[in-house]
Amino acid sequence: MNSQNVLYVLISFPETSETFIAEEIAALHAEGCAISILCMQSATAPGNHAISRQVLENSPLRVLDIEGKGQIVRALITALLKRPRLFLPGLLRWLRLGQKRWIGTRVLTELPALLREDYSGICVHFAARNLVAATTLSGFTGIPVSVTTHRFDIIDDPLPPSVARAEFHKCANIITISEANRELMQAKYGLSREQIQVLRCGIRTAFFSPPEASKAQEGSESPRTLKLVTIGRLEKVKAQQHLIVALGHLVQSGRQAHLTIIGEGPERARLERLIREYELEPNVTLTGSLPQDEVQRTLSESDLYLSTSESEGIPISCMEAMAMQLPIVAFTLPGLEELLRHRDCGLLVDQGDAPALADGIASLAADVPRLQSMGRAAREEILENYDRTKNAQVLKRLLANVDPHCHSRSGGPRD
Repeated sequence: MNSQNVLYVLISFPETSETFIAEEIAALHAEGCAISILCMQSATAPGNHAISRQVLENSPLRVLDIEGKGQIVRALITALLKRPRLFLPGLLRWLRLGQKRWIGTRVLTELPALLREDYSGICVHFAARNLVAATTLSGFTGIPVSVTTHRFDIIDDPLPPSVARAEFHKCANIITISEANRELMQAKYGLSREQIQVLRCGIRTAFFSPPEASKAQEGSESPRTLKLVTIGRLEKVKAQQHLIVALGHLVQSGRQAHLTIIGEGPERARLERLIREYELEPNVTLTGSLPQDEVQRTLSESDLYLSTSESEGIPISCMEAMAMQLPIVAFTLPGLEELLRHRDCGLLVDQGDAPALADGIASLAADVPRLQSMGRAAREEILENYDRTKNAQVLKRLLANVDPHCHSRSGGPRD
């Protein structure tokens, strides 16, 4: 099977919080794949990410736009004429969706375009309504679907577990970004370990590369300001208030420290009030959203990266920081345990424990050789397992090794 012409079926694109999708598409394009994008809806927070702009320049994008029942009927007639052997199984698959049939109905109008373009594979991110849309299209066209799950989609259940289980069995490739996710999917959906492949998100390791010049703290015995940084939307699930509390503990103990928070969102006013409450205005900078080159520069000037998310897969921002040779101090999450290998690349403390976060920061700041060793180990981990180009090459091989006549190689029921 030729993997050069791939359709991404997404809920929306581009989204500020999902730049990993843009990175993956850009990497596949660099590997010679032609990519098109079909979205269920327009982007809600498109942002200004350089890679997203690059993707939009190279990959045609269209958003579903249903004109009426007549358009759907014409699309079904086209599918019947072009793929008569698949039409009845595809129709039965669609009818079996029950209450979720409306999702499949929305994408039926795309059948003529899919058959005309001769796509070799469909890629989906998240086990959500776009997965139902993709498998509906696959049922009528025979184009195999590869789905990648992250974290929220298998925790918050945008699809009921019974529906998600059935949809997974229609996929040629079931991919997830972490071993923790694989274990959860085995237990929740009754899938075997062999049915689920772990393929981690990747970053541009050449772009996120530490400066050649040593940081000021290296080899210096004089006290200086400890530079801390975090990146993420200012929203409740990121729990950045704990960063302010931890910084307050550090400053009260006599530590010179400054925290840069990169990102924007609805929690900004709350964080600003907390900063004033702790009298930390000189110690905290809220930058808002920044372009990638400024993010890279800020990371290069920092000593430690902090994360307080309450729920996350494997955070891209942590990968970028580690590639810049920054150790991580974070609240414990399953994906972060994999990423950090606990004490090799950083420290993990209990969720919500701001004093423990402050203690972890202080312990690393007081042990410069350990800080430097963790930084080197962090970059080595990213180079080995989270390089964008390497992981895109693996994905390309997965897409190429699918039997186009086999709608599922997961071993589950087939329609």
